[in-house]
Amino acid sequence: MLVLNMELRVKTNIYKIPPAISLILTTIAVFILSNNPITAPSGLFFTLISLVSLLVHCYLKNKQGQKVTNTQTFVYLLVVFVLFLVASTGWFFSPFFYTLYLLSILISFTFTPRTSLAFTLTLIALLSLNIGQTNLTYDILVILSLLTVIPLNFYLKKNISLLVKKK
Repeated sequence: MLVLNMELRVKTNIYKIPPAISLILTTIAVFILSNNPITAPSGLFFTLISLVSLLVHCYLKNKQGQKVTNTQTFVYLLVVFVLFLVASTGWFFSPFFYTLYLLSILISFTFTPRTSLAFTLTLIALLSLNIGQTNLTYDILVILSLLTVIPLNFYLKKNISLLVKKK
């Protein structure tokens, strides 16, 4: 009976990791890989690998006739790709830094605003470790601008859900 019950739990994914925790762990892993002196020179390689895996995932889902954007795997792969892209081009000074704001909004709509909150706060905590390495004022302004995404996510999610309910 115990073995049958355990098999039932495994098949129904009761032990599934919540999206907030998996996004936090993914963000920390990318940050460590991009700042580690041993793996930092391979940042562009990691970016390329994550882009190829994202494209292969999209190709396979299209080949199966499924919508790509409806899968959580797509969002996780996109998060990894964007984080590696921003990390390999210089975090604070990356020309792609704005994609972190858009990524937070995407996570807010895909999962819950709390998951987006966890992702944004993790980014803020990790980027706060590097404040003052180049320009203290600029780094603080970037962190504060990331903080403004949090109320924006809650506001957009609330108003979009109200618009959907009216239709």
